[in-house]
Amino acid sequence: MNQLFPATKNKTTVIPIGVENQIIHKVDWKEAENSSFNIIHVGGFTFEKNHKGLLNIWKLFLKEQPDANLHLFGDGPLRQEMENLVTLDGLQSSVIFYGWVANPLDYIAKADVLVLPSIIEGLPGVLLEAMFCKTIVVANNVGGISEIIQSNETGFLAEKGDEREFASLMKNAIDLNTNAITNKAYNLVEEHFSNDYIAQQFEKTYLKISNGKN
Repeated sequence: MNQLFPATKNKTTVIPIGVENQIIHKVDWKEAENSSFNIIHVGGFTFEKNHKGLLNIWKLFLKEQPDANLHLFGDGPLRQEMENLVTLDGLQSSVIFYGWVANPLDYIAKADVLVLPSIIEGLPGVLLEAMFCKTIVVANNVGGISEIIQSNETGFLAEKGDEREFASLMKNAIDLNTNAITNKAYNLVEEHFSNDYIAQQFEKTYLKISNGKN
């Protein structure tokens, strides 16, 4: 909006979404409790979430890491098509569909890696939730994702469309010691994206407006 209407730039305040400090509950995977690595994706089955690209990435990843499972959370218009593609590719044993669940955060915390190969995004709340859970993130560098994910610092970023790079970064995420990365990601969320902090930013903005300092 500011690019289209430059006059709005000095009158605009951006406040990001926040994450609630929640208790993590113990949950069980729908299947594959004995799998060595569990990868999770949380998002509606829509075009922008790029589930077809994710399936291509998954096939590349399995060549390097066959003892792994992909857990897909969410629902939407493209889910049936994705289930059909999984069956056609013979991937039923490693790709598990959950549909909508009320407690995705518990599963995010249980996963080894959260992946988000979207082709369109704003600032995804699911990435902030993963960072809060200290689950390593691999995502496409689109939209506002680079505002919170810096490669090798708070997660791993792949360029949009580079499926081989994405799969390679997933392998890095499970092969490398990522404690420093997940700790830095967690601290970023605690300091700048907690709901307590976001509420303070809203309060400051409202006070500024009410005092005529807009």
